[in-house]
Amino acid sequence: MFKIKDIIIVINSSNRAGKIITHEHFPQDLIPYMVAVPFDQYQEYADIYGEKLITRIDKSVKSNLPAQRQWCMEFFTGFKYIWFMDDDLKFLWRDEDLKLHKAEEPDIRRMFKAMWASLKEVPVVGISTRLGNNRVPDAAQYTNRVTRCYAIERAVYESVGCHFDPIDNFVAEDFHVTLCMLNAGHNNKILFNFAQEDGGSNKGGGCSLYRTAEVQRQTAFWMAEHHPEVRVQVKSSKNWNGMEGLKGEQQARVDMTVQWKQAYKPKKRASNKLF
Repeated sequence: MFKIKDIIIVINSSNRAGKIITHEHFPQDLIPYMVAVPFDQYQEYADIYGEKLITRIDKSVKSNLPAQRQWCMEFFTGFKYIWFMDDDLKFLWRDEDLKLHKAEEPDIRRMFKAMWASLKEVPVVGISTRLGNNRVPDAAQYTNRVTRCYAIERAVYESVGCHFDPIDNFVAEDFHVTLCMLNAGHNNKILFNFAQEDGGSNKGGGCSLYRTAEVQRQTAFWMAEHHPEVRVQVKSSKNWNGMEGLKGEQQARVDMTVQWKQAYKPKKRASNKLF
């Protein structure tokens, strides 16, 4: 039986024991996968999924996703590639008319093999989000944001010197790592023959426990200060995504826009060393 080597899928999860669905779509014999959970939640997850599936993150690591993903990059040293996934993903495949269909096991196998082949070309590869998938007719796109489902070549990531958690209370780890890699001359690739979607931002647990409007604001301005490709936009919003603020209360929503193409510097390493 064909088996892909050098890759492990890591599914970070917190306060959602019994609700993980991502791994339910995987063939059992193609790529190893683990669910990484906070130290004090290990037993709760292990009782449901079994000890072999659950990795206990070190007790000293903060209970937010950026810090936990950084720990995973440093922990799984036996693998060349770390493929991060959210814990509530569903997968789809695309036909010739750009229409998406629910992915069955043969489709997941094709997706895994496409990821493996693409990582031989570039050190960061992601699966397209469902939203906007039909606007890209090509099978793949380069130099853009990857999110929720992406693999990184661990040695290249380490050589760049970036971190998923550059500051406390950070919530833009995907933006930040992608920009650091592009700045250092390492392009990325997004596969559009497949797609992934999650369960939404108000599902409880995970980053919904700490992603407040204030944390989002602080993150956005830090990103703009350290990445010239980032611009901050402040808008008025009502009860934005269930974050801080009474229902119906007007509050400031802080968004970021990113010029991904400008971030890619294939011949020149970024001049500003952030870490």
